[in-house]
Amino acid sequence: NYTINLKFAESRMYYFGFHVSGFQHTKFPEETEYEKIEQGQNFILSGEEGTKVEFVIPANVAYKSCYLIIQPNLLGRPSTKVKRQLEADLLDIFGSPDKNTPYRYFGKIDLKTGLYVEIIVDNDRTDLVGRLLTEAAILNMLASQIEAHDLEQKDKGFLPELSKTELVEISRLGDYIRENIDRKITIGYLAKHFQVSPKKLQAGI
Repeated sequence: NYTINLKFAESRMYYFGFHVSGFQHTKFPEETEYEKIEQGQNFILSGEEGTKVEFVIPANVAYKSCYLIIQPNLLGRPSTKVKRQLEADLLDIFGSPDKNTPYRYFGKIDLKTGLYVEIIVDNDRTDLVGRLLTEAAILNMLASQIEAHDLEQKDKGFLPELSKTELVEISRLGDYIRENIDRKITIGYLAKHFQVSPKKLQAGI
């Protein structure tokens, strides 16, 4: 296992994360049980100065992840419409940056965010086109996660007919098809393999 011990800095920062593949366990020091962050699950973390949080990446698990770290006190320099709106959204979600309580949000499985995260993680271009692709994907990832958070807080949610376990299985579908692209794969076969009914499989897709 690979363990990361994160200590929040003096200037409160927000960590927006998403696992394209693999999963992770996390807990605050006062907690006895680890929370599992699944593949395809949005999560947001924040804490006061000195607060610690532990992440554990399990051994022998293919792991690909992206964290966006937002430092609100830098958003105003230089000021743009996008940054002002982002700052307002962060305040709406988390309250004042001086708020001294840890914040942890584990969202539902949301594969739309994964489309943007894959661009951020896999884009190796360092020219103008590469920078534009990355910057656009970062803004889209943030927008997607903030939108998902807002919908879930308002209890609108995503596909309530599917459980978290079912969505986790469906999130692995793309990887499975890529690994078995030479085979004839039907909806019935996939439903049986992932132990999800054909109807729910199609709804999840």
